[in-house]
Amino acid sequence: MDFAVRDLLLANSISPLPLHKTLVLLDCLEQRQDERYHRHEQLALAKALVDSISNLHFGPEVGVGPAKPDASVIALWLERVRLMVSDLRQVRDNHTPAVVHLADSRQILEVLEPNSIDAVITSPPYPNEKDYTRTTRLESVLLGLIRDKADLKALKRGLVRSNTRGVYVEDDDDQWVANNSEIQRLAESIEARRIELGKTSGFERMYARVTKLYFGGMTRHLAELTTILRPGAHLAYVVGDQASYLRVMIRTGQLLADIAQTLGYEIEGIDLFRTRLATATKEQLREEVVVLKWPGRRADTKAYLASSEVVKVADQNRYAQIIEQIFLLHYKKGAKEVPFSREDIVHAAEELHIKLPKNLGDVIYSFRYRTPLPESVRAKAPAGKEWIIRPAGTARYRFVATDAALAKIAPCVRTSSPRWSVAPLQHSSLRVI
Repeated sequence: MDFAVRDLLLANSISPLPLHKTLVLLDCLEQRQDERYHRHEQLALAKALVDSISNLHFGPEVGVGPAKPDASVIALWLERVRLMVSDLRQVRDNHTPAVVHLADSRQILEVLEPNSIDAVITSPPYPNEKDYTRTTRLESVLLGLIRDKADLKALKRGLVRSNTRGVYVEDDDDQWVANNSEIQRLAESIEARRIELGKTSGFERMYARVTKLYFGGMTRHLAELTTILRPGAHLAYVVGDQASYLRVMIRTGQLLADIAQTLGYEIEGIDLFRTRLATATKEQLREEVVVLKWPGRRADTKAYLASSEVVKVADQNRYAQIIEQIFLLHYKKGAKEVPFSREDIVHAAEELHIKLPKNLGDVIYSFRYRTPLPESVRAKAPAGKEWIIRPAGTARYRFVATDAALAKIAPCVRTSSPRWSVAPLQHSSLRVI
């Protein structure tokens, strides 16, 4: 096996000898393949790999257990083949067609016809730190479905964002919930909790963002779905409460039901499916079935997304994350000035996997003249001071701790003899003309 391909596997997910046997079996199946059965044989091997041949375990995230020095690869594979044959014999007279599409559920119109679906039953990802590509990584790599990092990246891009390892700079599904006050409040609570606990890792900084991307992606999915559903179609979504992000409770089922209702769906029920024990808090979390009905009246989702309010809030959220990243990178305890450069905007956007603004200067302009600095920045100002941003040379700037009263001074009008007044602003910036 090529080293680059082996690097895609989870470390120690399969021991050397079972891996060697598996690769030999794959070669034999490839050389002697019968097109009628080849994919079935591969599927049987994928099942055996995960269940019995590898060192993987699930609980609930995929993990690596004790190493198995050896495994009866052929026997385990044949056992799955026999089970598959038995199952197929039971349905041999059932000629109901089944079609599988490898596609993005947020872009359903690429594979399904409008007004063609009567029912949807699914369990989408939950907003947590579970990387779902890890769950199927072993068999996907060994069967050649993922050949390099580019293939893996392409797979992740087609998934609803639900963990920080699957977020990219250009992701913008959060725009779909930019005017959803409950989702915004939830994201702010997660961010406030992070600041309170002093969590500063790159992943932890993205918890609030991935929460908005998740619910934005699900909103986009439900909106896209309205074009292919027939009037009266029923939907069932199995989802679970989560507290993965610094123990801030996310009531996934209720939030998705609320989102669906705003898009024109009718809520028929949120039924308890089961409870499960939270790893960190030891609390019982609900898994629920959100039951919806589509009456046939489609919401104007395009107008919703294109609204200036949505774009405005989305931009402010991006800018706040970038400016916070820059400040905390350069800030030293007790400092009264914090220098930075325009280039830091580029680096911060890359580190946070945030789409880089077209106009870099607008980030600075926004916090100098329009928008309050993030709370995490304001909280580090010396007593009685507030941060403002001032130029410090070509493409260079600095946060400066200024008397709180002066930080709120704004010009009234432009005249030959300027008049100034103390304005009731919430902005921590000096307005100058």
